[in-house]
Order: sequence, then C-alpha cells, then structure tokens
Amino acid sequence: MFIYSMLFGASASVIGYYLAKLWDTSIAGMMATTVGVFFVVTLVSQKIFERRRKSLVRKLEVLL
Repeated sequence: MFIYSMLFGASASVIGYYLAKLWDTSIAGMMATTVGVFFVVTLVSQKIFERRRKSLVRKLEVLL
C-alpha cells in the first residue's frame, strides 16, 4: 500500500508539473488538482467494481 501511495504521489507531481508548464499556471495548484483528479477517478472506479462484484455474487447465489 505504501508503494502505491509513493507511485501516485510521484506521478501526480510529474503530471502536475508538466501540465502547469504546458498551461503556464501554478505548479503547486496543478499538482493539487492532479491529486484531486486521481482521487475522483479512484473513487468512481472503486464504486463501479463494487457494483459489478455485488451483481456477480447475486447471480452466483441464484445459481446455487
């Protein structure tokens, strides 16, 4: 889990830095925005996987 945190932080900082340079904006602000986007994407994908897993479990329970 710690490795994932380091990878997300490093990728957010690199992506945020280059996006800030590309759009000529605040580097720290763009890094924070990138972390926020990562958080939302992770949250939404977690909810989608959870629903799919519950649906599959229900289907398997009906078969058994």
